[in-house]
Amino acid sequence: MNTRFVATTAATLLAGLLALSHDTPVAAAPSATISDVSGDTVSAALRAAVSGNRDKLNAIANSTWDAKSPHAWSLNYLRAQSEPNREERLQGLEFLAGTSPSNEYKTRAMLALLDDESYECAVLAKRQKFNKFSRVFNRASGALSKLALFQPQDAALLVLDGVYTKKKWKDVDSPERRMAWLCNQFLAKYPDSPDAADARAQLEALKPRLDEDYVSRQLAQGEMCLANRNFDGARAHFEHAQLVMPDNPLTGAAIERLNNAIEDDEVECVKAVSVSKGESVLDKEDATTVRRAARAMVCNRESTFAELMNKPCGAADSLAYAGAAWTEKNGNHEHALAQLANITALWPQTPGAEAARAQLMNPDYSLELAFDLAMEDLQKRREEFIKTGNLSKSDQGFQLAQAGITMTGGPFAAISMPILFAGDMSIRGIAEMFRTSLDIEMLIDAAARYNARYPKTKRARQVANEVAELCRKANDLKRAKKFAEMAGGASEKQQEQFAKMSAAQMLRSAALTSDLGERRALLEKIVREYPQSKQAKRANKDLALVAPGTTRGSLGVPTKLLARDPQLVQMLGLPTNMADGSRLNGEIHKIGVTVAPGATMVEFRDNAGWHSVAIPKESRKQLLARVKELQALDDLKHEGETRLATKLIPLEISGGIGAGGIEASPKIMPLEDDTERLKLFNE
Repeated sequence: MNTRFVATTAATLLAGLLALSHDTPVAAAPSATISDVSGDTVSAALRAAVSGNRDKLNAIANSTWDAKSPHAWSLNYLRAQSEPNREERLQGLEFLAGTSPSNEYKTRAMLALLDDESYECAVLAKRQKFNKFSRVFNRASGALSKLALFQPQDAALLVLDGVYTKKKWKDVDSPERRMAWLCNQFLAKYPDSPDAADARAQLEALKPRLDEDYVSRQLAQGEMCLANRNFDGARAHFEHAQLVMPDNPLTGAAIERLNNAIEDDEVECVKAVSVSKGESVLDKEDATTVRRAARAMVCNRESTFAELMNKPCGAADSLAYAGAAWTEKNGNHEHALAQLANITALWPQTPGAEAARAQLMNPDYSLELAFDLAMEDLQKRREEFIKTGNLSKSDQGFQLAQAGITMTGGPFAAISMPILFAGDMSIRGIAEMFRTSLDIEMLIDAAARYNARYPKTKRARQVANEVAELCRKANDLKRAKKFAEMAGGASEKQQEQFAKMSAAQMLRSAALTSDLGERRALLEKIVREYPQSKQAKRANKDLALVAPGTTRGSLGVPTKLLARDPQLVQMLGLPTNMADGSRLNGEIHKIGVTVAPGATMVEFRDNAGWHSVAIPKESRKQLLARVKELQALDDLKHEGETRLATKLIPLEISGGIGAGGIEASPKIMPLEDDTERLKLFNE
């Protein structure tokens, strides 16, 4: 028996029965009203379907049909959906789709038909005869639309198209690939079905079109590689296309273009290593030196090139530039940068020096320059935000805020600044955390490019370490660990910081989850993995308040929530005065009660210790619903407060209040007017 069909049908059967009363009755078929539905008959049919008793289900369905019962269509829909035999199930669904007076059951039957791969393939292919039971469906299709009186098959297809669009939400982008996938799925499920031969034939018919589509995509990818001068990648894509369709003229033309591009590239390479026209202005000895240097580079004779570099030459700057390029090619980027800088210092007004300066100022080559520029830009925007922010309401306020940061000796050394503005800058410093978490993206991108190209340089480790520290301040633990690893591994101090961040994140997760079993697991993990941390001490205190029987799925209801719902307290089997807020009558602990999974039992704590109360079976469902409703209301109330508390982090700000900077508090209160601000800072 197909349990999926039974489950979905049982879940919607009563809704379908009620929906029958809203359709226009058909004179020749039974109609239904809510009062006509027999609960005993429906219950018996559902029990028979779930237990797999086909004989009993068939008997019930046939009896209701023979008696023209108002719920005959519903029970026949249940019988069709729960039928384990595919052929009989499809016949039953087709009959319902064609003869049911209820539009609800017509649509449900056609949606169920479209769950079968062969039907969906038929709709995609726009076939006129789309299944092996076409006679049954053609005869039934007359009830689907008034248009069927004139064009029965077209009307049926129009209705099926509409249902298919409803099922898939949108048209399929590539019907051929979808059809091929459906055929393969069908053959995997029903290899011995009578329709298997049709599915195989359809796959064979689709193969040429799919091959053509594959070849087109391979050619497009090959052209992209060719445009980027990736000749090996282009050849791989073109050869794959040629293997699938050897006689395709487009593939042959693409391979010919590739070969021509490779030849042109070789010619350009020869030109690049040839001596330029500037040779004519050199004396004979210098021209000979330049030619020998060019040949040494082409033949990869490093010792010969080094010997020529040490000889006096009128084109020494050009030779030095070529040497820097060769050093870069061999993977020694830092040495190449030093050579370029040396050229600009030794021969400042020469062609070699001009080329070296241009290369050093090119961020695409000098990636450390791109990183430094990104860092400088980040620092500039941070300082500007801290100085001005969005809170200055006048030019005077702007000047005071600017002076408070920029003047020597701290904000109060040269002028008498109101404490309001100094505090205002502190608030901006805290809020700068938000900008840090966003603005470092450009910096991280520059660092990633540098480390990808020059992973083994000393500068790469420095860059990675700087970014790791920024990510740590932005509370991005994952990327902080990644860049610390790229920097050669986290230092002992960084490991302590990462451990503290990880423990704090787990402690926050434990506080936010409503699943007490998950909270218990997180707290135990903190104690186990970070035993020396402050978070471990807090976790131990919280674990002492977790009920002994807490498992995954346990829910907690604090006492303050219980006080809002006295009826829930009674359902828990507790006197209402134990949760009324008064400690004079044996009040339970403020942590409240722990509801076991399925509401089978509750646990609570008072001055005498932990207690457990079993919940009667008939009360469990209602109790669980009330608990979840209370939790949802409480979560909604504190959602904004929780977001603020979990997103703000401390941020050290250089040049802030005090000569040594400040460590900003993680707490911030959104303020609406100056009165409230002054009140906050005076406190």
